[in-house]
Amino acid sequence: MPRRYWQYPPEFQVLNVLSTAGASVLAVGYLLPMIYFLWSLKYGPSPATIRGTPPPGVEDYVSAAHL
Repeated sequence: MPRRYWQYPPEFQVLNVLSTAGASVLAVGYLLPMIYFLWSLKYGPSPATIRGTPPPGVEDYVSAAHL
């Protein structure tokens, strides 16, 4: 089968449509997380400040030597 067709033969039309649909779903799957990531970089605070508690510091952990 040649690499590119101007018009697909009828027996390959279903495969062409499925390939196009799969590429569209894949593109949406890549775009949505990228948009959310860029949005969160600009507008989103860290999840710890949303809950109102700061992330734990080093002093909050007990070392094994003190046990």
